[in-house]
Amino acid sequence: MNNVNQRIASVEKELGRLPGTERSLIGIQRKFDLNNSVYTYLLERRAEAGIAKASQITDNRIIDEAMTQNSSRVKPKESRNYLTAALLGLMIPMLLIVVFDLLNNKIIGRNDVERITKAPIIGYISHSEYHIEDPVAEKPGSTLAESFRAVRTSLAFYTGQTKCPVLIVSSPVSGEGKTFVSVNLATIISMMNKKVLIVGLDLRKPRVHAILKAGNGNGMSQYLSNSATFEEVIMPTEIDNLWFAPSGPVPPNPAELIGSPKMGEFIARARNEFDAIIIDTPPVGIVTDALLLSQLANVTLFVVRQRYTTRGSVQLLDEIYRKGEMSNVALLINDISASGYYGYGLRYGYSLGYGNRYYDPGNYYTKGGGKSSGYYTND
Repeated sequence: MNNVNQRIASVEKELGRLPGTERSLIGIQRKFDLNNSVYTYLLERRAEAGIAKASQITDNRIIDEAMTQNSSRVKPKESRNYLTAALLGLMIPMLLIVVFDLLNNKIIGRNDVERITKAPIIGYISHSEYHIEDPVAEKPGSTLAESFRAVRTSLAFYTGQTKCPVLIVSSPVSGEGKTFVSVNLATIISMMNKKVLIVGLDLRKPRVHAILKAGNGNGMSQYLSNSATFEEVIMPTEIDNLWFAPSGPVPPNPAELIGSPKMGEFIARARNEFDAIIIDTPPVGIVTDALLLSQLANVTLFVVRQRYTTRGSVQLLDEIYRKGEMSNVALLINDISASGYYGYGLRYGYSLGYGNRYYDPGNYYTKGGGKSSGYYTND
């Protein structure tokens, strides 16, 4: 190491003897050689890149220059989209309507009834919004009461000049409103100063007494079994001119009691004392009680309920009508809720002021219950 250091020191002494200009020349020469080598390398790389670029041949060429006047939108196509939306907007609802109609087996409107049966339709009862079962008595000026008045008028063409017509009210199955119709129809007839008797002959499931707020002690089951007299069975109600014969205790043999001669005796005597008799019977599609009374009645009224009664039930009524098993068969469509439903007595004239007043012999009542002077009198 000492030897090497001595040699380096001697060389440095010799270099120190060189002039300053020569040292500068050596530094410049060193930089030149470095830049020259770098430049030469870059020229070689440039030449190689040019050769590589020249060797690439494009696989496409321009045939025709694009012009703005020949251009058009490829997507979206608005006209096609609007047409597709219109078709889907029509076809999907129509398909759903057809599917729902095929799956639905309930009575929706008058056309459904007329397609199934040729039995006449006597009237339509609108939907009750009063949450009471005797709206005719409590709301005599309502739309519902007007629909019952229309049915009362139509019944006159069936009964004619019969002194005391007997009307059977039944339905295909339970829950269609036959008892509701029986009570309110009897009420609307009693408002004409006619003495009306409503007979509860649904001995299996009596409900008339509950609507009329009357007892169910001595009733038809006891009269038909010789346990009560005619006078004990007949009782007045809170409604003027309306009398009631309850069903009585549920018997073990209701069909045999209704088909007994005592039933004919009861109707015969009641016809001498009343102006009209309305009989509430069990559903004809479940039991045969209503069929047993066909020979005693002048009119048979079957109640069908909108969106409740099935088409099969109406077919059963049509079979009864075609075979003539019951006399003067007529259908009553109950619980009509669709606005503008085709039929008399539904919402008729209320926009013109009708229905705010109702007539009672000797008085002219307003909807609020007050009496108006003049207009109608007993004379």
